[in-house]
Amino acid sequence: MNCSFSYAKFGCVGLNRRDFFSSNKDLKKDLFLNPKEPFANYYYGRFLISNDEYSKALPYFDLAIKGQKKEASFYSYRAMSHTVVKNYSEAIEDYLIAIVLDSSDASNYLNLGFTYYKIQKYDLAFKYYGEAIKKGDVMGFSNRGKLYYELKQYEKVILDLNKAVKKMPKAMDVLYYRGLVYKEQGEKEQACKDFEICCNAFYSPAVKEYQKCISSK
Repeated sequence: MNCSFSYAKFGCVGLNRRDFFSSNKDLKKDLFLNPKEPFANYYYGRFLISNDEYSKALPYFDLAIKGQKKEASFYSYRAMSHTVVKNYSEAIEDYLIAIVLDSSDASNYLNLGFTYYKIQKYDLAFKYYGEAIKKGDVMGFSNRGKLYYELKQYEKVILDLNKAVKKMPKAMDVLYYRGLVYKEQGEKEQACKDFEICCNAFYSPAVKEYQKCISSK
């Protein structure tokens, strides 16, 4: 997070350090002194998101955008909040604006793809996951692979998840989904290897599957 703006500096630093008590205190002071300042509102919105208070964050992002309409990150975080509270149309609109303002940020493509996934517009989800991959976000492989899994296109799942595992070997959710695909394809040994790695890393969704592996030996 950029902490170069002096009026929100201490609160921003607190957020980066996950010192939420200090950041809350400093950001509230800043808002009291500068209630319409765009970055003061933006940083307080970020603080609320860090506490999973997405609906409460929205008015602060609204004020930030009202004061500064050309800052892509304002739209990105408002879009994220809209997605969590299921305002999907508003989220899509904000992500598209953020992409226009900053086409280099791969996370906007990734998150836009996820938002389209939530409303079952899978063609657009695939499109934006692909754009995220082109921009260098390896999470695009993970998200696209999971969508292929839901659509039972297992060969494509394996291709994407293998790429995701190569880039993110500690991403247990990716290994878990790959294990599920191997299981569907009858490759029990490969599936059990992935489930075992997940269990060793205390990834709880894989426990039941690995227990099946053990009991069938």
